[in-house]
Order: sequence, then structure tokens, then C-alpha cells
Amino acid sequence: MNTIVAGIDLGDSESLATMLSPLGDVVKKFSLKMNDVGLALLAGNVPKDARIALEATMMAYPFSRSLRSIGYSDITVAHPTELAWIVKSKRKHDKIDSLKIARLHLVGMLPESL
Repeated sequence: MNTIVAGIDLGDSESLATMLSPLGDVVKKFSLKMNDVGLALLAGNVPKDARIALEATMMAYPFSRSLRSIGYSDITVAHPTELAWIVKSKRKHDKIDSLKIARLHLVGMLPESL
């Protein structure tokens, strides 16, 4: 595929997005508030044809519905038990987590939650 991939590490009040080029290079990283202002910031930075991957949290499905409402269609919510290596990581760091999510999604190895 020749589209941008965005991995988003969701937080209760703020999240971090990492965007990768189709070749896997980091294009941009930015944080966004979990509100309408943050959603507008995401929409201004992430193309509508991007492939978006989210970690599975309580915020994942409401956030994915918000993304769909503003025109995104390729949204994957990662399976939580399959991403246990992120959750159990000794070094919890949103910047690293969003990059891991994006890279796994880029190569088609992100397990999807149904």
C-alpha cells in the first residue's frame, strides 16, 4: 500500500500519534487532547486515506467512531492480549508505543480486536 500509517497510543486526556511513510520512515509525531480540538488537530495532520491503528483501551471504540464521523475509514483497534508486550513493558513510554503500533500495522502484523 502506498498510504500513510498512523499509530495512536490512547490516553484518557491526551494521546500520541506517530505517522509513518509507506516505507516506514517516521513522518511526524504529535500529541493531541482527547477532545474536539485534538480531533481537529489529528484531521489537520493525518490524511483521510491513512491507515490508523489504535491500542485497545476503553477509549478505542468511542475514538474510532469519532474518526469515522470525520471521514476516516481504515481504522484498526489492536487486540489487547496480543499487545501484552506493550502493556507489560518495563519501560512504558507513549512515544515508543505509538511507533510500535504504527510499525506493526505497516507490515500487517497488528492483531485486530473484533
